[in-house]
Amino acid sequence: MTANTQSPNIMDCLQADHARLDGLMNDTKTVLASGDTESAGVFFGQFRKGLLKHIDIEEGSLFPAFENATGMRGGGPTAVMRSEHAEIKKILGEMETLFSGAAPDFKTFDALRSALVAILTDHNEKEEKVLYPMCDRVIDVAGRQEIVSKMEGN
Repeated sequence: MTANTQSPNIMDCLQADHARLDGLMNDTKTVLASGDTESAGVFFGQFRKGLLKHIDIEEGSLFPAFENATGMRGGGPTAVMRSEHAEIKKILGEMETLFSGAAPDFKTFDALRSALVAILTDHNEKEEKVLYPMCDRVIDVAGRQEIVSKMEGN
């Protein structure tokens, strides 16, 4: 493994997406608390779609590239991330159900949101402090460019 920190930068791209997603979740909570369930549903839909895209890119491109570059498979950091992604998707599904019916109950939404935010906070910290910097070091320029392009929608 050789140091490979030239552009493109996985850390910057995926960390920025974490911040964007956090903002959408905060917007969902704020708008729902004000009683505007329709707008809250729109924000939640954007959050859900973005988070699922983020997870899909990590599991479909980033993690395999990392595993191929390092030889870490099975019990490495990506196994932990995949397990946490399953928990995240479960709560996200419960939240989607909440928004698919009548006006969502704020108390129920906020309990689910709190559980999701707790998982995401710890999960994102591990990615940003450990996994993404490692990916920037071990994945070659072409691999990093492919991942960044997918994340940016190109």
